[in-house]
Amino acid sequence: MELKPTPPHDAKQRYLKKKQAHVSDKTYYNYNTALKRLLEFLDERNIDDMRDVDSDELVRFESWRLDSVKPITCRNDMRTVSNFIQFCESIQAVPVGLHELVIPTKVSEDDEICDDILTRQEASNILEYLNKYEYASTRHVTTLILWETGMRIGGLRALDLKDFD
Repeated sequence: MELKPTPPHDAKQRYLKKKQAHVSDKTYYNYNTALKRLLEFLDERNIDDMRDVDSDELVRFESWRLDSVKPITCRNDMRTVSNFIQFCESIQAVPVGLHELVIPTKVSEDDEICDDILTRQEASNILEYLNKYEYASTRHVTTLILWETGMRIGGLRALDLKDFD
C-alpha cells in the first residue's frame, strides 16, 4: 500500500475532529495537548510529512518528553500518540502496525499515586474566590461538596438522585 503525503498538523486536526464528538472536553483538551507536544517535537526535527515518522522518532519523542514532564504524564501522552498513529495508519499516512511499536512509558506504582494535600488555607482561598466570582457554578458546588464531605471525586461522580433525601 502506498503511503499518502500527510502534514502532521493536518493529521492532528483530522484526528481531533474525529474524536471531538465522542470524548469529553477534558479528554479532548488532553489529546490536543499531547499532540501539540508531538508536533512541536516533529517541527524541531524538520519533519513535515507523517511518512517520515518511524518508531525511532517516536522513541526520541518519548525521551524528549521525559526531559520536561513526569513519567505518568509521558505515559499518558504516549498512549495518545499511539492512538493518533493508529488513526494515521487508517488514512495511509504511516505504515500499518507502527502504533504497535509505541510502548507507553513504564511508571512505578509510587508515581501513579498523587499524595498532594490541600491545606485548610488553600481550600479557604479557593472557596472564597469561587464564592465571590463563580457563585453556584459547577466548580464552586463541586469544590464545596468535596471539601465539606472529604469524599473523593469518584464518589461525587457516582452520586445519583436517589442517593439524596
